[in-house]
Amino acid sequence: MMLAFSTDGASFNYNPVDGGDGTDPAVNHVRISPDGFMAPDTGTRATLFTLRFRGKIEYYSLSGRYGRKSGH
Repeated sequence: MMLAFSTDGASFNYNPVDGGDGTDPAVNHVRISPDGFMAPDTGTRATLFTLRFRGKIEYYSLSGRYGRKSGH
């Protein structure tokens, strides 16, 4: 699987830099490109995969910045 990061959503060649808390606040787009083989749906059971993602999100109000929230 390949991960690519972007600061503008157009080019995904950005290399994240730790901002001191394990995150890079400049990253605002993440591209996940799975590779390998995924079995097709045969009708006997669902074809699944699991993706775990953890991040911090900055959020804003109309009056200004609130802060960051951690999540998984």
